[in-house]
Amino acid sequence: MADLIYDRDRHRQMDDENADLGPHELGLLRPDIVRYEVASRVVIERLNVMGFSYKTAVHEYAENKLSGAGDKEEVEEWIKENIPLLRASVIDYLDAETHDYNETFFGFDWEGGIDARALLALALDCANEESMVIFDLTDVLIGEYTDDLDWAEYARERIRVRASRDSPTIVLTEGKFDSRVIRASLELLRPHVASYFSFLEFDVVKIPGGVDRVGDAVRRFSAAGVANRIIAVLDNDTAGRAEQARLLSLKLPETVRVIRLPDVEYGLSYPTVNEGRVAYTDINGAACSLEFCFGEQVLFDSQHERVPVYLRGYDVQLKSYQGSLGKGGQKGDVQKNIWTIIYACQQLESNIAALRALPIATLIDGIVAPFD
Repeated sequence: MADLIYDRDRHRQMDDENADLGPHELGLLRPDIVRYEVASRVVIERLNVMGFSYKTAVHEYAENKLSGAGDKEEVEEWIKENIPLLRASVIDYLDAETHDYNETFFGFDWEGGIDARALLALALDCANEESMVIFDLTDVLIGEYTDDLDWAEYARERIRVRASRDSPTIVLTEGKFDSRVIRASLELLRPHVASYFSFLEFDVVKIPGGVDRVGDAVRRFSAAGVANRIIAVLDNDTAGRAEQARLLSLKLPETVRVIRLPDVEYGLSYPTVNEGRVAYTDINGAACSLEFCFGEQVLFDSQHERVPVYLRGYDVQLKSYQGSLGKGGQKGDVQKNIWTIIYACQQLESNIAALRALPIATLIDGIVAPFD
């Protein structure tokens, strides 16, 4: 946006001088009112950062001309024979007094198959580095095709959205167990799309888990303009609800989605312990971690005792306690039960039918749902 030049006074003067003309006729006059203008050396450096260096552009152009049929040696030979001629043609084009903009792109016969930025990199290498690159958009504004001048930001957002379609969707979870189990479940229930998703490797990068870490990652990725689509998966508990509300109150990119684990029917009346008192409580939205997505049959410890939820930390705003599953090694026992189910499905495909009937399938449905 720093490269935008907009002469508002000239715009008003032109409207006054041509009051009898409509927007289309005014647009045809093409006065130099609104344009992007920057030195070519600046554009070259920007293209380098974006991955469109001159060397890269030359190879992309050669590969496009060979329709991808040439090997490395053939590409290099084509470059040696043709690029000098191409450069001479581009220089002649740039030196010409007039150009037919409807037929060529800086002298290139552009029929698709190559990114326009690669062609721009080739053209700019033939220009004086102090020459100016000007993108005149006066007719677009005067012709009232748009009244929005924030074209650069719009273009960046469109590029980011397009890039996200070619990048794996990042799934953020609250911890290592969640990441591994959701990935394994995705591979079992949706094997045809599993490779389009990427999960954090907690052991590899040595990052801590927790609901606050998920929220922090969403904020950082969003602020950095990460191109990948991002799905944050929060527990269906009080802390998860609070964090989801905080994140949804922000202006997150359209490539970011924040979801919670699904409600479970057997969570409507589940044994809870609060200050030593046992009761049967609805734990949906208060204490449902991923362990609750694999059916009631896994919620037992090694002694075949039902693992209760322990309530703590009352949230005044949400009017709900935060709950956690079990004490000591009880949660680990439940997780072993879950891995037993997953391993059984991995060994025998017919077992997957039972997995599809569990709440984990609802979660996977939410993960693979389209970004509308």
